[in-house]
Amino acid sequence: MKLKNRRPPFFPAQLIPGIALIGLLVSACSLTGTQTNNTSTGVTPTSASRSHPVASQPTATGNLPPGTQVPENEVKPLTFNLTYNDTAMEQVIAQMYTPGSPAFHQFLAPDQVVQRYALSDAQQQQVVDWLTQHGYTLDSTDSLHTSVKVHATVATIERTLNIKLKSFTVDGHTFFMQEGPPTLPQPIGALVSSVVGLDNFALPQFKPPFGLLAHAGSLAGNCSSYGAKGNLTRNKLAGAYQVNQLYQQGFQGQGMTIGVA
Repeated sequence: MKLKNRRPPFFPAQLIPGIALIGLLVSACSLTGTQTNNTSTGVTPTSASRSHPVASQPTATGNLPPGTQVPENEVKPLTFNLTYNDTAMEQVIAQMYTPGSPAFHQFLAPDQVVQRYALSDAQQQQVVDWLTQHGYTLDSTDSLHTSVKVHATVATIERTLNIKLKSFTVDGHTFFMQEGPPTLPQPIGALVSSVVGLDNFALPQFKPPFGLLAHAGSLAGNCSSYGAKGNLTRNKLAGAYQVNQLYQQGFQGQGMTIGVA
């Protein structure tokens, strides 16, 4: 089965099955603390990462009617995704699931993921400090150093990202999005890969099976520590999103593409 991240094509928002689980690396079926043959790499921002826009306009919005300014005192939540050594991480993932590889099933503990592929504590704190000093309110930071969640007024967002937030109405649907490519000054721009929340053009409706987390259950599976409380198994996830019904009809995923959020 091929998995591909993609926006819903247009209104209305579609239900996207699944939850993005970084558990490919983090103790889902891991031998915590087990070492692989890879050395610590971390993230060293390069000049190539310093000039990229941190968000793009949604697709299918090329010919819009004139928009109206979003009120400057309106508060918006944003997620600043931090730079990761994606190339090295993808190589290690491939080795982890390749029989015969020296790294086969040599899963990493969370602290190893951070050490090898993420920004350092000091770099993440640098992003947090810049955001709070420029008017953002910190909501949370991710333990794996993947993102920083904040909220701020439209005025603050526009001033710091050099954009305008405009509201548009098309076919009875109203949404907002940015005008212009949002950018960050250096050295922060090298530490942030993207910013999420600058539009709600086609926001998907997430319905993860949180209710199932209250029931330990005993469904089959070899991932004893899968999920935050050790009870979100592969079979439960498939059942919650009715993927098991596809299996029963003989669909195994070959040649099919689904969206995973």
